[in-house]
Amino acid sequence: MEGNTNLPEKCINEGRPVYFSYARNSSRKPEWEHISDCMEPLLEAFRANNIEYRLDKRDIDIGDNISDFENEIGWKSEVVVIVFSDRYFRSKHCMYEFKQIKNALQKFPEKRLMCIKSGDFDLSDMSYVLELERYWGEQKQEYESIEYHRIRKHTRAEQAAWQNGFYLEDIRELYSFFSAINYSYAQSIDYGSFLMEIVKYYANTQEQEQEPEQNVYIQNPQPSNYVQTSTPVETNHVNDNTSYSEQPQNNKSSKWFMWFGLAIVILILFFIVASRYNNNEKAIVVIFAIFFPLEIFIGYKICESLINLTKKTFLKTILRICQWVGVIGASIIELTLLLYLIR
Repeated sequence: MEGNTNLPEKCINEGRPVYFSYARNSSRKPEWEHISDCMEPLLEAFRANNIEYRLDKRDIDIGDNISDFENEIGWKSEVVVIVFSDRYFRSKHCMYEFKQIKNALQKFPEKRLMCIKSGDFDLSDMSYVLELERYWGEQKQEYESIEYHRIRKHTRAEQAAWQNGFYLEDIRELYSFFSAINYSYAQSIDYGSFLMEIVKYYANTQEQEQEPEQNVYIQNPQPSNYVQTSTPVETNHVNDNTSYSEQPQNNKSSKWFMWFGLAIVILILFFIVASRYNNNEKAIVVIFAIFFPLEIFIGYKICESLINLTKKTFLKTILRICQWVGVIGASIIELTLLLYLIR
C-alpha cells in the first residue's frame, strides 16, 4: 500500500485496513486543539507493528473526491479509530464522518470502534455542549445567508451539514455516545496495549474465518478501550459509489402531503354536513366556525413542513408570513362569526 514503504512484506491485516477519523491541524484556527502529538506516535506504532491503515492525507490523491473517502470510513471499515477533539466537533468533514460511523454502527453493531480523547474539554459540561450548539447554529445562519445573497455555491461539506441538520442532534448526543465507550486519553495512552488489542482482534477474526464452527473470543485482562465484539465484519456490503445524497436522511417531504390530504378530507366533510342544513343559515355558520379553524391549523402545518423542506431563505420568509396571516385572519373571521351568532 502506498505510504507503508517501511513495512515488512505482508501486513497482519492485509486488505482489512484500520481507518482513522480525526481533525487535522489548522494554521487558520490556532485556538483549536491540535492532535499531531497524538497521531504521529500512533501511526509510528502502526507501522512498527505492521498494521495496515488508511489515512486521508496519505491515501487521497489530488482530484479525488474526499466525500467518497469519508463514506468509506463509515461504511467500508472493519475497525475505526476516532481521535476526537474540540476541533473534531467543529469540523464539517469530521462531523460528517462521525455521522456515517454512527449510522453504520447502528446497522452493523459488530464493527469495531476504538476512541482516543485529545484535549481537556468536558462533554458532560452543559456549557460546552451549548457552546458547540451555538457554533453550529452560526454555521446554519451562514449557510442561509450565502443561499439568500447568492454569494457563491455551497461546498459538498456545507450541503452535507445542511442535510444532517448541522449535526445539532449529534452534538446533543455526544456525551451519551462517548460515555458508553471506555476511551483512551491522548496524554496517557499506552500505545503498546492499544496496538495489541488490534493485533488480537485481527488474529481472532482470522481464526474464525479459518474455523467457522468454533467460537473464539478475545479475553482482555485490562479495561477495554473500545466497544468489544466477537464477530468479523463483512466489508463488501456497501456500494463503493455511496455519496452524500445516498446516505440515510430524515425524509420530511411526505409530511406536507399528509397534511394536504387531511385538509381535503375535512373540506369534503364540511360540504357533506353543511348540505344537510342548507336552509338554516345559523346552522351553516356554526358548522363553518367549527371546520374553518381546523383548515387554518392544517394550513399552518403545511407551511411548517414546507419551511423545513426548502433551502431558499426568501421562500421560508414567505411561508412564515402566510402562517401568521392565516392565524390572524382566522381569528378575525371567528370573532366576526361569534358576534353574528350572539346578536
